[in-house]
Amino acid sequence: MEGAMEDAQELDVREYAHADVLVAAAAAAAASSRDGTVTLTNLRVTHRKRRGKRQFWVTAAPPAGGLEVHMSFRRADLDDGRREEDVTMLWETDAHAVAFEAATPGAIIARATGTLEAPRRQILEDGHVEGTRRCMWCGAASCVGSSPGRARCPAAAPVLRCGRVEWARTSPNGDDDSGAADADAWLVFDMAFDRDMNAAEHGALSRQVSMCVAANRRARRPFRIAAISPNEADDDLAASSSSSSASSSIESDSPSFVAADPAMGRNAWRRLPWARWGATCGGPRTWRRFDPDRVIYLSADATDTLDEIADGDVLVIGGLVDHREKPGMALDRALDGVNAPIRWRTARLPLGGHVRLLKNAHLPCLAVCQLLLLARELARDADALNDGLAAAAAAAERGGGGREGRDGRRKTKHGGEECDVHEKDGEMEGGSMRGVWNLAISSCPAFRCAPLHKYVVWLPPHDALNGERRGGARNRPSGVTDVRALVALS
Repeated sequence: MEGAMEDAQELDVREYAHADVLVAAAAAAAASSRDGTVTLTNLRVTHRKRRGKRQFWVTAAPPAGGLEVHMSFRRADLDDGRREEDVTMLWETDAHAVAFEAATPGAIIARATGTLEAPRRQILEDGHVEGTRRCMWCGAASCVGSSPGRARCPAAAPVLRCGRVEWARTSPNGDDDSGAADADAWLVFDMAFDRDMNAAEHGALSRQVSMCVAANRRARRPFRIAAISPNEADDDLAASSSSSSASSSIESDSPSFVAADPAMGRNAWRRLPWARWGATCGGPRTWRRFDPDRVIYLSADATDTLDEIADGDVLVIGGLVDHREKPGMALDRALDGVNAPIRWRTARLPLGGHVRLLKNAHLPCLAVCQLLLLARELARDADALNDGLAAAAAAAERGGGGREGRDGRRKTKHGGEECDVHEKDGEMEGGSMRGVWNLAISSCPAFRCAPLHKYVVWLPPHDALNGERRGGARNRPSGVTDVRALVALS
């Protein structure tokens, strides 16, 4: 297998803006090789999924985002042998296991060799497609590709039947990637609130975490995911799993489980497929892998705002669902100098001047995750977004918007209550990245879907969103995990 693929022509995926162009170039390259293979270089793993013992799939993309490539890894001893042309693309048992362990989200693929297949469209009748708005790629009516102008269906990505792969210790930009914590931004769930939640809240936390992982998978610049508990027994479990070549995870039979702990329920976060997601899991010793100066604990009660997200930052979200009032609990955990595993900084999301939350509304984990994903992706256009925001704010100021109250401030009506159009100081939070955060907030699906949308008051220049029909199809994302569904509409 090695010798048969040595003459495969290399294609750097960073040079291709669209998958169709890559497929055409790969077809030309395959025609010049003896076995029809091609080598793709400089890819970063964004998702990994196992299909039984025989096969697993990897989704990879250039580090800067853009096109995606699905990669198939199949075991030789369990293959049915129906595809004779793929005999050289089968893996021995040990090599297959090693490849699965290496293909964690964030890993860098230096070279991947195999046969590249173009996406296959579903053959559907035109009237059937128009009547149900089915996706032309996978045929599903609920797919993101079924709505014109939205993102492409995941099935629209080309498939590489992989026969050989080389993993890099340096990123495609030449930076040392041997320490993944230094090269990538992390999103860490601090699971230290097990005894502060009931069974229903544990179930809600599991659903939110699952949707966060799904949103992270669909993002162009995903975070690396980790879940850390305060139980030292989970450190021992993670160490034993690592030594036995199994993916690190916090299993449901963890020694830290006790009969009275609601976290052991069937829908608890410990039952989630962390290993399949490629997440890093463990106990308090897991915090040692991160630079303490880069760890930022997010809390709505913090004083400082999170203005920028840099590579290497470790953003911590408290694994806490509050169906009842739990004021300041996450901040108390972050500021606890005795029980906190490290001394971390605290920050809150810069919402001031962009939106206002009514009553005692709190952002769910999904809303926080989506805002972070969008802000990280849009950060490259910070200057242009700041200029656009300044122009839109000036236009809104000239237009007035709302009515003038007795205190001289403009008022907007929402849910029977009149609220100030501007915050008390009239300034938008976010510092030099305020344009980025403004677009990220207005484009965040969780802010414009139930249950959060009824608690959100939009401030200029997006105050027109206060009057839009809630739940309308025009401005509703096809899925709450589709982080880019509303960017073009905002």
